[in-house]
Amino acid sequence: MRYPAAEKLEIIRLVEQSHLPVRRTLTKTGIPPTTFYRWYDRFVEHGPEGLEDRTSCPSRIWNRIPEAIRDQIVALALEEPEMSPRELAVRFTDAEKYFVSETSVYRLLKSHDLITSPAFIVIKAADEFKDKTTAPNQMCPYLTSAPRVVLPQRPPSKERWLERDEAALLVWTAWRNPASKHLARFILIGLYTGTRKQAILGLQFGPNTSGGWVDLERGFMHRRGSSQRVTKKLQPTIPIPRQLLGHLRRWARAGGRWVVTDRGARIGDIKTAWNRATDTAGMPEVTPHTLRHTAITWAMQRGAKMADAVRFFGVSAPTLESVYWHHHPDHQKSAVEAMERRR
Repeated sequence: MRYPAAEKLEIIRLVEQSHLPVRRTLTKTGIPPTTFYRWYDRFVEHGPEGLEDRTSCPSRIWNRIPEAIRDQIVALALEEPEMSPRELAVRFTDAEKYFVSETSVYRLLKSHDLITSPAFIVIKAADEFKDKTTAPNQMCPYLTSAPRVVLPQRPPSKERWLERDEAALLVWTAWRNPASKHLARFILIGLYTGTRKQAILGLQFGPNTSGGWVDLERGFMHRRGSSQRVTKKLQPTIPIPRQLLGHLRRWARAGGRWVVTDRGARIGDIKTAWNRATDTAGMPEVTPHTLRHTAITWAMQRGAKMADAVRFFGVSAPTLESVYWHHHPDHQKSAVEAMERRR
C-alpha cells in the first residue's frame, strides 16, 4: 500500500512522540520497521520533500545514441537528401562502423523536420474508379447505421449458500491453520453483515478516508471511506450485530489498525488462504461471495422485512425479491392459506 507524504510524516511524528519502543509502536500502526527506517532516512536527509514517491524512470537511457553520432547522421542526411532512412542507416553503418537502425534514423530526422510529409507526395491515380459507387453509404468510410448486437442471456443466479454446520466448519478450518487465522475474521464479518470482499478487507478500527471503519463505541459499521466515490454496489452504514460486535471489540484490544490483519499488516487478497480453507473443508465450490449470499438467505429465513434487508445488505429490492425472497416464511403464504382454507 502506498502512503502519501503527509501520512508518512504523520507516522514519523507519531513514532517520535510515542512513549513505547519503536518496534512496538510500528506493530500497532502496521508499518514494517524496514519501511519506516527507509522513510526516516529520507526525511532526515531531504526533509518532508524526501517523503514524496520517487519516479521509477531512469535518469538516462542506456542505449541512447551519443550527440556526436546524431550530428553525423544529420549531416549525412543533409548531404544525401534523396536517400531514405533505411539507406542512410546502411550507409552510415558501413562508413562509420557504428550500427544505427532505420527507426532510430527516422526518429532523429523527424525531430529535425527532415522527413517529407505524405501530404506533399504527388501520387498519380486513374481518371475514374474501376468500380463506380452507386449509393451514398459506399462513398463514406464510416458506418451510416448502428449494427445490431445481440447480447448473451444473463446467467442464472447462484443458489449456493452455507448451512450452519458448514459455516462453522469453514470458520474452524481457517482458525486452526496458523497461516490463515486472518481468514476466520473475514468469514465472520461476511456471515454476520453480508459485506462484499473488498469492503471487508478495507475495514479499519478508526475513521479514515481510504476505506470503511467500525465504530465500536456506538456499534456501527461504515462500509465506505469518506473519500471513496459512490458506485452501483451500495455500501450503507449498518448497525453491527451483537455477536460480531463482541468479536470486533476483542480484536481491537489485540492492537493493530486493520480489522482483517496478519501480524499487524493489511491483507491485500485472500485468494490463497481461501482456496486452502475451502479445499480442506471439502467445499471447493464456495467463493467469498457465497458469504454474502448466505447472510441474506439466513436473514430471509428468519423473517427479516424486505425494506430493512434492502438497507442493511445494500441490495436492490428487485434482486432481493427474485433471488432471496423464496426463503422467507411469508413467501406465497397467502396463496397457500387460500388453497388450504375450506369453503
